[in-house]
Amino acid sequence: MFKFVVLFSVLACAIAATVPKGMLPQLDGRIVGGKPTTIEKTPWQISLQRGGSHFCGGSLYDKNHIVTAAHCLQGAVASQIKVRAGSTTWNDGGILLDVADFKIHEGYSSSIMINDVAVIRLASSVTYSSAIKNIELAKKAPVDGAKASVTGWGTLHSGGGTLPVTLQAVKVAMVSQETCASSAYGYGDSILPTMICTYTEGKDACQGDSGGPLVSGGQLVGIVSWGEGCAFPNYPAVTSQLKVRAGSTTSNDGGILLDVADFKIHEGYNSDSMINDVAVIRLASSVTYSSAIKNIELAKKAPVDGAKASVTGWGARHSGGAALPVTLQAVKVAIVSQETCASSSYGYGDAILPTMICTYTEGKDACQGDSGGPLVSGGQLVGIVSWGEGCAFPNYPGVYADVAALHTWIVNTASSI
Repeated sequence: MFKFVVLFSVLACAIAATVPKGMLPQLDGRIVGGKPTTIEKTPWQISLQRGGSHFCGGSLYDKNHIVTAAHCLQGAVASQIKVRAGSTTWNDGGILLDVADFKIHEGYSSSIMINDVAVIRLASSVTYSSAIKNIELAKKAPVDGAKASVTGWGTLHSGGGTLPVTLQAVKVAMVSQETCASSAYGYGDSILPTMICTYTEGKDACQGDSGGPLVSGGQLVGIVSWGEGCAFPNYPAVTSQLKVRAGSTTSNDGGILLDVADFKIHEGYNSDSMINDVAVIRLASSVTYSSAIKNIELAKKAPVDGAKASVTGWGARHSGGAALPVTLQAVKVAIVSQETCASSSYGYGDAILPTMICTYTEGKDACQGDSGGPLVSGGQLVGIVSWGEGCAFPNYPGVYADVAALHTWIVNTASSI
């Protein structure tokens, strides 16, 4: 569960320089113990959206730029992201802006969450009003115990599947990097120099708040980055440690919860073109096979056009849906080959590359929250949910990483990490 905060003394220096025109394009905490607020009280708050759904927060730095978390934009494509500004609700009101480009901190690491910051350049400037204003960046970190507030549209409790429509705010107390890394809390040396924390019992950011603002003394002092759960005792908001739940029909309980020892992203992965969108995770401990936990064979050959397939996951049930189902969902779809998907029959053209495969069945598709999940045909894993234009949009198939094309890399990587 990604949550709290990147220290802003570093960012202030980075942003003070001229923002490059050719920013590198790339492409998911919550408010616990807070209460509804209005955009006029926090006019710098924005909602990052994809496919009509809120996925992260951010802060308006000036009329053309947004500051958010790097992990929000990992794997993103600028053209697929929208920014809603000037609205208390994430799903309507205010203005909806296109993204021209963005840049993730070159020192960002998704494994240790250091330098979890990114800057977005808007396609058009905003006009300041009572509901749209920038916020000053802090040049000095606040002291331990300083009063601060966090805002966002994230879930209201740890494990919550529904995002509130109305902006939420919570008051918290600052915890310095040194104190957060001390024996007073549970993180230890996971707290690094570009991090700062907050801790107030029963109050925290949560899923969906990532990238949003931590404000103290009228300045932006942090960006929601990560944490252990949301408002968990002795764990201030700040890799949320990656966990794997297996053997359960529900996303929030049951089965077994496993730690991750390591992972590797395909070295040829490109977050702009989404080619080679595959990674392998090594678990910290082995699973025991049962009726609810089994492996699946990898396809060595891609299925033909029209072959029957199915996709499963806990993602949104429609494009723009904010509520994620707790119970595992499945949908039957038809395979569309890479060649056919790239043809004039559909709307993607040359965006469909050799390591991709598609599905298209009217009104049926994977959606936000299903990413990384399985596309199965003939009892084999033939695809990995990757990207698409919305969810079940006419003439736009769902796009998957082609397991057959990536078979050798997956097998070799699984035996080497």
